[in-house]
Amino acid sequence: MSRTESARIVLEASGTSLVRWVANQDAVPVAGVRFLNEPSYNSAKFLVNDLDKVVHLYAAALSSVDVEKAEILSAVLHAELPSIWTAGWIKATDSIDFDLTVALAAKARDWFADLQASGQVTPSIGIRVLRPEPGGLEMDVEPVSLGYLMIAGLDQWASEQRDQLYSNRLAQIQATLGLRPAELARLLEVSREAVRRWFDGAPIAPERWSDIDRLERIVRRLVSYFKAESLPALIRRTIPGLNNKTPLELINAGREDDLFTVYDAIFDRRVTQ
Repeated sequence: MSRTESARIVLEASGTSLVRWVANQDAVPVAGVRFLNEPSYNSAKFLVNDLDKVVHLYAAALSSVDVEKAEILSAVLHAELPSIWTAGWIKATDSIDFDLTVALAAKARDWFADLQASGQVTPSIGIRVLRPEPGGLEMDVEPVSLGYLMIAGLDQWASEQRDQLYSNRLAQIQATLGLRPAELARLLEVSREAVRRWFDGAPIAPERWSDIDRLERIVRRLVSYFKAESLPALIRRTIPGLNNKTPLELINAGREDDLFTVYDAIFDRRVTQ
């Protein structure tokens, strides 16, 4: 199924058809009852993590409508979780997980409809409003439990943004310096397998964030001296004033200050590179 067809389902299908489609993607959540029976921050985190499959399924589908707005949608839906529980979506007589699946789509449709009304999304797309079905006993949730959902939802979104940030930084470092996986692994003191997993989408270990930040600072400093396209060759060129070590060897040894001292001296004398 194309993304255009998927977007049509998210924005126009009935609740029943929508749930069937989400089930075919193996994304229907299963943690709603646990949160209701054991309202705590841990169960809220479990639920938010479970709902993440649906959130990203909807965002991916709607990227065919507007890529930038679809990315923002993830943040919107993570923040809207408490309001779903207070808007009549969750019924004791129905499947809570199906209710959550439909409610998230309803929130996505409302948001896109608002964007459409303000001219930020093309008026050509169809949007079918979804509202909670009347009847059935609504499930009460204590205010503190809604707070758990809000915090867990925002924590999840922030974590994802941080993971994406460091993934992007790592890719930019590798591309700018022309590093082979083995070289990047050596700089970060990890295995090549770890680097491979990170580029395949696995979260980067928090203890490596400071190392990536350091490499990013080094790359920014190098780009202030040289054209970016020259860096892959330059970092492998020996420097006579530093015992014929290459910049890559110095960076790997934690001696970038020595390297930049040499470059500062060169550029102070207006020697062009």
